[in-house]
Amino acid sequence: MATFLPFSAILPKVNIASKVVTLPFDGYSADQKESILRSNPFSFLHVILAQNQDQDSRRKKLDSFLNQGILQKSKSPVFLIYRQIRESSCFTGFIGLVPIGTDSDYQSIKKHEATLVRKEALLADYLDQTNLNAEPALLTFNSTPQSQALLLDLTRFSPDIEVSIPDFGRHQLWVVKDAPSLVQIQQVFAELPNLYIADGHHRISSSRRLAIQRFQQHHNANAADQFVLTACFPSNESQILPYHRMVKKVPRDFLEKLTHHLKQFCTIEPAEYAEPNSCYWLFHFKDEWFKINFITPLGQTTLSADWLNDFILAPLLNMHDLSSDKNVAFVGGYLDEQDLIKGQKAASAEVLFVLPPVEFQQFFSIVNRGQLMPPKSTWFEPKLLSGFTMFDLTDQLNK
Repeated sequence: MATFLPFSAILPKVNIASKVVTLPFDGYSADQKESILRSNPFSFLHVILAQNQDQDSRRKKLDSFLNQGILQKSKSPVFLIYRQIRESSCFTGFIGLVPIGTDSDYQSIKKHEATLVRKEALLADYLDQTNLNAEPALLTFNSTPQSQALLLDLTRFSPDIEVSIPDFGRHQLWVVKDAPSLVQIQQVFAELPNLYIADGHHRISSSRRLAIQRFQQHHNANAADQFVLTACFPSNESQILPYHRMVKKVPRDFLEKLTHHLKQFCTIEPAEYAEPNSCYWLFHFKDEWFKINFITPLGQTTLSADWLNDFILAPLLNMHDLSSDKNVAFVGGYLDEQDLIKGQKAASAEVLFVLPPVEFQQFFSIVNRGQLMPPKSTWFEPKLLSGFTMFDLTDQLNK
């Protein structure tokens, strides 16, 4: 049973929303950030990047945006429906609060990647300063007929807010505030056994860290800081794309060693580029594509990234911890053949291994067994905007 709650949403003013919202701040170069800060006084980057001697500068900038009406807070608790439309895809999901204050609450949110303690602490400090979830963590769940029917019903009218971002699609929000619809959404989630982190492991874990710290101070299980803002997209309204591995340096006789090492499991031959699957993968080496043909196709219980680690990277290239190994780089998402080759050249990598994506049922099965995936195993879509939907951690919740 998943608990999902409405909240007082902070949203951009409708007629300037396109000027407020931003990509995640790491999606911009330093020059792009400087240009936006100089030319656009409404950009949420002014809040994200606010820095001076005052530790509370980000929160003060947020309050300034609220006071000016650049951002507005809903007068009553709401759920939001978020839709992203791109050239070949359309994703729709629910936005609301998920509790993380108790052990049982936190453990009901299933994770598939380990987190870094240092990064958790940094993000927890950021949350403590700003008292703000500036964008939702992305969760997913196994789609149900009830979830799909409700999303269709709640999006039959025009959205309340819509923005378009070049190369990042159209983003739409529906504000759900009528009592029957609020109850219906909560009922849909109450019937779900689990929610799964898609993108935002560190946001969830840092929110959990802050929740524990704050509870020791106020002992209030219903305080806003005991919850985290989430965007929950059903499995049929989201997508898992592959994450590929690039190795910067390999032995001079790499191809001969690889062919000999894998002869029990695979054959290797020059090939044209094609989408990989359980029967074959590809790698790009010395400006040529090669196909790894599996004698026995990999089964559903075998994760591609694990197989690559266990049978190639560790034994052949002495790479055992990809989270810290400087000889590896990653590239993922919507990529065609030319994008992949560009990524390889940008990383100055000698070899690019192209892996198939993890399937949703495979993902659920692995996570339900309590297993963690290697770093950078899944690239989830959609990717959400910053400054489009926010939650104030100082709010008083009506439960």
